[in-house]
Amino acid sequence: MLRLCYLSKRDMQQAVRDIILGHPKLDLVINLYITDNTAEMAAELESDIVLIDTAYLDEAAVIKTAEDVNQLNPDKRIIILTETEEENHLLTLVEAPIDSLVVKSDDKLDRDIYQAAHAVMENQFLIPIKITGLLIKRLNNMKLTSMDMFSTRLQQNGIPLTTKESQVAYFVKQGLKNKEIAERLDMKEGAVKVHVSRIYKKTKSNRRKGLIKDLNKIYSS
Repeated sequence: MLRLCYLSKRDMQQAVRDIILGHPKLDLVINLYITDNTAEMAAELESDIVLIDTAYLDEAAVIKTAEDVNQLNPDKRIIILTETEEENHLLTLVEAPIDSLVVKSDDKLDRDIYQAAHAVMENQFLIPIKITGLLIKRLNNMKLTSMDMFSTRLQQNGIPLTTKESQVAYFVKQGLKNKEIAERLDMKEGAVKVHVSRIYKKTKSNRRKGLIKDLNKIYSS
């Protein structure tokens, strides 16, 4: 039985109440109205999960509530329930210290609430499929930015690697093996070996362990 503490600005929506009370594996401990001391009360209650409903709340209030609960009790799992599917809104909520995000959907809400509750107790993060692609794109952009920074650091340290060599060196720095680097860069393993050999010569490194250490030193310089 998963014990839920429900936080909201107004009365709990009947549909949500019916789902929680009618589910054999969910138990509603209490419904608290969000005020100045709600987070403190929620953090202290004997519940497994804090469910924050965004209805009638602005993003800042939702995020602050989640942050306060998390700060007071880091072990408390936090799920946000939201009505809007607007992408920027969802991305903003995902960046808060929460464990899952559920978009209210009449035909799937009962399933989604339980799945999210079960997932967070298994240390898994459940998010709407709609923003999964956006998050992957954001992570890829971050990776490209890091690669560019690494390439710049190499040039500043007088190590003239080619673009492809810099990409290979970036993953060597992370401790990946040649086969893993080949998969990341969609290359043949033999080609990676050639690039690694050239990286050894240009960095004047003899062993993989020393190369990794030198590349990380350059990156953090």
